[in-house]
Amino acid sequence: MDRVNHDFRFHAEIQYETENGFSFANAKGNTLSGFFDDLKAVLNRYIKNNRDPKVVEIIDLKYLQKK
Repeated sequence: MDRVNHDFRFHAEIQYETENGFSFANAKGNTLSGFFDDLKAVLNRYIKNNRDPKVVEIIDLKYLQKK
């Protein structure tokens, strides 16, 4: 698995709609609580803009596992 370009423990890839297709954003955090706070903030930003965000992958870098 390719590593992400940061040292946070948790990482999520979020796909959202654009005018011409799709793009990706990410959420990250060192603690589960911090990760969920960032994930909620990112999802809410795209929901507010009617971009239909979807979490497509979650990675726990401590164990290098995809969830």
